[in-house]
Amino acid sequence: MINEYLYIIVSIISLSLLVFFINNYRNAQNSLRLVFNSKKSKNKLSFFDMISFLSVMFVIILLSISIQSENQTNSSSKVLFMLDVSKSMDAIDDSGSRLEIAKMNISELLKKYPQMEYALICFADKSVVQIPFTRDFSSFINILNSIETDNYSFQGTNFNLAFQQAAKVIDTNNTTIVYFLSDGESNESLNPGLISKLKGVNFFAQTIGSPKGANIIDKTTNTALIDEFSKPIITKSNPEQVQRIAGYLSGKTINSFADVNINNLTIQQNDFLTQNIYLAISLAILIFVQIYRHISFFQKSPY
Repeated sequence: MINEYLYIIVSIISLSLLVFFINNYRNAQNSLRLVFNSKKSKNKLSFFDMISFLSVMFVIILLSISIQSENQTNSSSKVLFMLDVSKSMDAIDDSGSRLEIAKMNISELLKKYPQMEYALICFADKSVVQIPFTRDFSSFINILNSIETDNYSFQGTNFNLAFQQAAKVIDTNNTTIVYFLSDGESNESLNPGLISKLKGVNFFAQTIGSPKGANIIDKTTNTALIDEFSKPIITKSNPEQVQRIAGYLSGKTINSFADVNINNLTIQQNDFLTQNIYLAISLAILIFVQIYRHISFFQKSPY
C-alpha cells in the first residue's frame, strides 16, 4: 500500500515536470548544445533546471529500488506456523472440524503469499518440527493435508514446550513471522518466560473453535468420545488463553488470516523501504521548489 501511494505521488511529480520541460523544449535543446558542443548559449538552462531534471530521475530510480526492495523482503520472509494437534482439535463446532479449519487457514495463507518460506511445528503434550523451512509449496500442502491428531501419540496440550521448540527454530532460521493456531485448551499453566523467548517476531494468534463447546469425534467410529461415566466429552475453546499468549509477545489475535496483509507480515523488515520513502519525500520537496523557481523566472522574464 505504501508503494502504491509513493508511485502515485512520483507519477504526478514526474508528469508535471515532463510537461514543464516539453513546454520549454527550446531552452532544453540549447542546453544540450551547450553540453555537447561546448559553445556558449544565451538560452541555457540554469543550474536549478538541471537539479530539477536530475531529481526526477533520482526519484524514479528510487521508486524502482523501493519496489524491488519490498519484493525481496517479502520473498526472504520466513513464516513459522504453530499448529495445535491435540485431541480437542477433532471437535466439530458449528463451523466444522477445528483441525480442518486450521489447516484450511494455513493453506489459504500459503496460496496468498507463495513467495515466502514456510515451516510448521505441530504440538500437543510435546512438539515436533513437522515441516522444516521450505519453498516447496506443493510438498508443504501435501504434508499439511495428511496431518491428523491420531498421527501423534503425545496427547494433551503443553504450550510451554511448543514455544520452547519454536524459539529454537527462530534462533537458527531468522524467522520473522509466527502464526499460532489453537483452541486454547491446555493441561499446563503458561510459562511467560518461555513464551517471551519469541519476542521480536511478528506474532499472530488465532483461536480455533467455539467457547460454547463441542463433541470430540472419533474418526474411526464417527461417534463422540465419551468419558469414564459414558458421557460425551465436551471441549470448549479458550480465546482468553490465546489472547494472553499474544499479549506476552505484544502480538495480535486475529479472527482469520484474511485480517492479515503483506504489510503486516513484513513490518519489521521495511527499514530500508522506509528510508527510501523519506528520501523520496525530500526529493519531491526539492522538485516542487525548483518548479516554483521556474515559474517565478518565466513570470519575470521579458521574453
